[in-house]
Amino acid sequence: MQEPHSLVIRHAQGAVEDALADTRVVVLLGARQVGKSTLLEQISGAEGGRREILTFDDQAVRAAAMEDPAGFVAGLETPIAIDEIQRVPELMTEIKLRVDRDPTPGQFAITGSANLLEMKKVKESLAGRAEYLRLHPFSQGELRGRRETFVADLKLGAFPTVRNAPVGRRAHAELIARGGYPESQGRPANRRARRRLGRRRAAGRARCRRAPPGSCRRRPLWPPPAGPAAGSRR
Repeated sequence: MQEPHSLVIRHAQGAVEDALADTRVVVLLGARQVGKSTLLEQISGAEGGRREILTFDDQAVRAAAMEDPAGFVAGLETPIAIDEIQRVPELMTEIKLRVDRDPTPGQFAITGSANLLEMKKVKESLAGRAEYLRLHPFSQGELRGRRETFVADLKLGAFPTVRNAPVGRRAHAELIARGGYPESQGRPANRRARRRLGRRRAAGRARCRRAPPGSCRRRPLWPPPAGPAAGSRR
């Protein structure tokens, strides 16, 4: 696994760069703390740093945009990246007007919350002018520096083979507890695994109390039993 603070290359980076090559506006959606801002920095670096990044988490930048959205967008030098645009949704209309006057691709790279298009103040979706992409938490392939092929292999009719891989709840409890959010990668996950499995045990006991007598099979959830070695037969 990658070191907690090392740079993780996102699989979505190529898709964002491809979209910027032929689309005026690229909007990257995702939950807070999923890595959207970092991905913008990686893309700007790959472009040689010529794309300035503005964030509306900065109070001064946000205030300037809210006071005069039209003047703010008119004064921007493109290519530009705008982070957390859901904090000043009025800018979407002004961006539409600007890119309507100039069809150059890659002018705006924008990030927004996962529900950006559902916000009442967002009156412009940039339809026909923007490509929307979604960023999820780290996949296990991203954390290990390789691209997953499981789904692609299934589509081709090839069942993936797994060799020398740990199996069972003990092997995967830490991965599940840590999850895929960047901030959680440097934290010890063992305590979280115990708490989560403890909650599962409590929920299981509650279900058993409601179930008919003799119909509930109890088994311990911590410590999880070690599974058979990968490739073994029963």
